[in-house]
Amino acid sequence: MRCRFLLLIIFSVQFACNLFGQNLTNGARSEGMGNASVTLIDVWSIYNNQAAMAYIENPSFGASFSNQFAVKELSTKAISLVYPVNTNVFGLSFNYFGYALYNESKVGLAFAKRLGKYFSVGIQLDYFDVTLANEYGSTGVALGEIGFYAQPLKKLSIGVSIYNISRSKIANFQDERLPSLMRLGFGYHFTDMVQLTAETEKDLSNDMRFKAGVEFKLVKNIMLRTGINTNPVYNSFGISYVVKNFRADLAFQRNSILGYSTFFSMNYEFIKTKDEPMIEE
Repeated sequence: MRCRFLLLIIFSVQFACNLFGQNLTNGARSEGMGNASVTLIDVWSIYNNQAAMAYIENPSFGASFSNQFAVKELSTKAISLVYPVNTNVFGLSFNYFGYALYNESKVGLAFAKRLGKYFSVGIQLDYFDVTLANEYGSTGVALGEIGFYAQPLKKLSIGVSIYNISRSKIANFQDERLPSLMRLGFGYHFTDMVQLTAETEKDLSNDMRFKAGVEFKLVKNIMLRTGINTNPVYNSFGISYVVKNFRADLAFQRNSILGYSTFFSMNYEFIKTKDEPMIEE
């Protein structure tokens, strides 16, 4: 027990000092698929790939909560709102990680637009804030994100997302900057029941990561998911329940050393008419 607690402390210190901006939630659907989410289209596209927002047809709201390794200080709360206007889609997001002594928060304003039937682009302006208790105070910085989404084949989609394209600096000491992350991935619908996603992620300071996930529609209202992530290695699984325009997602991730993390999110789509389709799977 003491060994696990010590590992959690080490992880938290490293997380706070070296991995700013990587606590962002992506929704429990994404987390259940190993976070291979750059081609997923739902209200959480505002975190995963803003360009995918362009294919959301109705105003949507999402809320999520995640807890890493059963430590309440390593929890994240987030909300997202997406509003389409013709071929343009606007989005607003906010997330909060941590507790009173140390916390990170980010607010983002996003815009996505279709450039033809099978291609879209998205941009986002963020304000990222870090707060340390007592005499340290808080500091904040603006940064930008950009994404691209394409569907070259009927069942195949490709996504690119770049986080912190401005390489914004969070502190002058040792030229400490927020990570600049680039994600490239694809999604493939084998059938209406099965979807595969895979992607690579790279920042300037760490080795490349590989992610993959599968989503399977078990019955009309229930979907199962599983995924894997490297560097560090962890596996994940999740379940989703859909009722008309409401969806609830639950996911778990397992790290062989630190244990389980839990993710929960829910989405609500404000469907304009009763004849329009429910949330896109």
